[in-house]
Amino acid sequence: MKRREFLSSALLAGAASAVSVPFATRPAQANLYTPRYTPDPHQWRDDEVYVTWIGHATVLIKMFGTVILTDPVLGMKVGPDSLFGTIGPQRFSRPALDLDSLPKPDIVLLSHAHMDHTDLPTLQAITQRWPGQVRVVSAWNNTDLVGEMMWKSVTELDWKQKEVLDDVQIIAQEVVHNGWRYPWERDRLGGYVSSGRSCNAYILRSKGATVVFGGDTAYTPAFSNIDQREVDVAIMPIGAYEGFNDVHCNPVEALTMADEMNARYFVPMHCLTFFLGDEDVNEPMRQLRSARSCHNTEVVISNLGQEFMLI
Repeated sequence: MKRREFLSSALLAGAASAVSVPFATRPAQANLYTPRYTPDPHQWRDDEVYVTWIGHATVLIKMFGTVILTDPVLGMKVGPDSLFGTIGPQRFSRPALDLDSLPKPDIVLLSHAHMDHTDLPTLQAITQRWPGQVRVVSAWNNTDLVGEMMWKSVTELDWKQKEVLDDVQIIAQEVVHNGWRYPWERDRLGGYVSSGRSCNAYILRSKGATVVFGGDTAYTPAFSNIDQREVDVAIMPIGAYEGFNDVHCNPVEALTMADEMNARYFVPMHCLTFFLGDEDVNEPMRQLRSARSCHNTEVVISNLGQEFMLI
């Protein structure tokens, strides 16, 4: 079933998730999985590049002293609010870091408007904890969702647009994904290039190092168009492809895109947190382990909470 069709029917029925997950068909999770690794970003140095995977598409990056947080989702559920609370899938694994354990991010990157990527309660919590101290960057036609929060600055980038914030150059990168927050909204993939919500990956550059955060995407050759400077770390989605392969890549496709951007190291995300596709929750990692030897990029993180320092 297509994502738009699923959500339209579910919302009309009054029992929708805001992400495309038939969660009611999944077994209930009595206990949340606790990641075996607990990162300690407060020990990270200011003259190196670090990455840790917190959960889903939430990744903490430090590039020479600048702390970047991607698609932060730290709550137990994602979805729209209702009289009965949040309607949507509950996570089955805890985030590797909670808000109290996070260092203050200098920049929050939002790839697109889906509620498992732009989670308003988490963003509100960040801006209330550090009012006027955190910058936010969003995709085209998305700042209406977050612009009223207490950010230091709000930046909206369309594909190939760039901005330098806190000594990091941020370039919006083309992806293949639907960007609407609700099914009735216009989005770029639906043909509304100027008026619809868009989606971004991001290329991050600082002091000769390059990190790519892939956001959400199906396979696309667009990443091969990144200029031929070597990409140091590619952070790419690998889950929710069964049933949604028109908007989500599988692990082999993610590794292929990393090879095509000439990435030295690979960090997976967008799995092991929510039930988002028809595949078994462990299948993306199994496929990644099976395919990694056939690709040039080196997988350096395979579990929530693991840390990687670029050498």
